[in-house]
Amino acid sequence: MKKSLVIMLMMFASCTGLVQQSVAQAAGQPAQSGQAAPKKEIKDPAEYNAYVNAYQQQNPVMKAQALEAFLQTYPNTVMKEDALELLMVAYQQANDAQKALDAATRVLQVNPNNIRAAGMLGGTRTGVDGTVLLPSAESPSIPEEARKHFVMGATLFKDAKTSDDFGQVESQFKQAVDLAPQWPEARYNLALAKEAAGDYSGAMADLKLYQQFKLSETEGRTVQDKIYALEAKADVAAKEQAKAREVADAKLAAETFRGTWYGSQCFRGKMSLASLARGCTGDEKREANWQDFSLNGAAIGVSFEIENDGTVKMNGYSDWAGCKGDVFGIPHGSDPWRVRWEVRPKDGPPRQIWSDAAADGSSVEISCNRPLDGPTTGGIFAVPAYNYVHWSRKP
Repeated sequence: MKKSLVIMLMMFASCTGLVQQSVAQAAGQPAQSGQAAPKKEIKDPAEYNAYVNAYQQQNPVMKAQALEAFLQTYPNTVMKEDALELLMVAYQQANDAQKALDAATRVLQVNPNNIRAAGMLGGTRTGVDGTVLLPSAESPSIPEEARKHFVMGATLFKDAKTSDDFGQVESQFKQAVDLAPQWPEARYNLALAKEAAGDYSGAMADLKLYQQFKLSETEGRTVQDKIYALEAKADVAAKEQAKAREVADAKLAAETFRGTWYGSQCFRGKMSLASLARGCTGDEKREANWQDFSLNGAAIGVSFEIENDGTVKMNGYSDWAGCKGDVFGIPHGSDPWRVRWEVRPKDGPPRQIWSDAAADGSSVEISCNRPLDGPTTGGIFAVPAYNYVHWSRKP
């Protein structure tokens, strides 16, 4: 049995030597004549059977699995280079570009002079993000100027950090694509540069153009999945941009309320607890029934707090509008009259209150006990009175 194993392995080794010799000749390297291929002997029957079983697999996926199992079980096998080379070919036939490249790298770690592995690595296309692309069936003729911009873009990509940096990368790949529209790698890297710069729509457009090149099934699947991922990123970016615009508009509206304000409250007749509690009807508040907030006869100037998100917080004088809690204004757009005012009680949820703001933001009037759409003017029936506070820029 042992003798037959040695004989068969010598046959395998001889065939492997002939294959490598023919590859060397095809690459323009003369074969070393007069030198016999080194003998490779597997002395363990179990190891031998495992190798032959893997070698004879017809399905490339099954063959790769069997070879991986063989190499894991026998990491120091004398047939390691041969097994890795078979593994490299199996992955290539299975259209698994990344694993084919990894196998080629493992071959060169065993034998740096392996021509087939070196040829695969030399012909493998990769994107600037490290994505492995199988070699094109036909290598297009690339103008030197296009190659120049391609190399410059790839170089800048490595150190790019800011949107301006990626803008320069995009510019270089765009010039390469314009000069060589038939160059797949330039189109793919242009898409990556646009993605890095935050232009997800542009990146998707370029990837869809890239899909028009002849791609392997695996690569086509990878590119389509990347487009799906970009759609998700674009959706998130759109929501973030909308939120940023919302905050920017809110801050713009809030700026209207920055500075000094002068307040007054409405009641009819002489000041008393009863008149203050009663407030004014709609008709009464349009008459001279307002009392300024003052100290020693001088109007008191106050200010509102502007929070980071554009929310406006009124001061404690809002209590006179019947408010049992702090009053806040939440901008809805950049116009001051679109601010939604609400009271936030300590023992309950926030509640929208009645308000009336001048279009130019010069004044705002609030009431916490007036219904949002209740009657305020005279008529057949008695009209209720409500507590109001009026704020304006002038005392």
